[in-house]
Amino acid sequence: MVPPPLRLILVVLGGFLLGSLPFSVWVGRRAAGVDVRREGSRNPGAANVWKLAGRSFGVLVGAADAAKGAAAVWLAWWAELPDGQAVWAGAAATLGHDFSPWLGFRGGKGGATTVGALACFLFPELLVVLGLWILASFLDPRRKFVWSIASLSMLAPIAAMTGRVPLPWLGGLPTRSPSVIAAAAFLILLLWSRIASGLARPHA
Repeated sequence: MVPPPLRLILVVLGGFLLGSLPFSVWVGRRAAGVDVRREGSRNPGAANVWKLAGRSFGVLVGAADAAKGAAAVWLAWWAELPDGQAVWAGAAATLGHDFSPWLGFRGGKGGATTVGALACFLFPELLVVLGLWILASFLDPRRKFVWSIASLSMLAPIAAMTGRVPLPWLGGLPTRSPSVIAAAAFLILLLWSRIASGLARPHA
């Protein structure tokens, strides 16, 4: 029997390796013969694949990136780790996506992988976030991307209130653990930092 501390280390490492798989680069190369790191926005993510290779391949990469986060969490659950530890396997997957050793420790922004990991713990809250994004996008359709990030930023505060404050559609849910809330906050801050670094990077 592997002792719990070593099991956690192995699972977090496994989550990082899962997250590091650069599906956007592989699909962009196979589907359109392009290197998404050098064309379009130069971001190795689903949005750039959508732009360069088409909608269907963009959706495929987005789903695969989200699955990396979920798979890391399921790996932790398979190893019988509690939610408070399993969520960090999902966070490790996002770090693997953002700093992939396959890509010289560079990567995408990690939005899809973040959602895939957190959906395992905060799925109802994510539906509320989706509703906020749909409403904001309807009122201001020119800034859909901005509103998607802004809406996702509400996830950690909503999770912190779940089970503590009466919320529409969330009143019957259990209180979320501090570790899950902390992981959500960490991943949102990481996403913002990746967006900021992308805006600061010069483009040819």
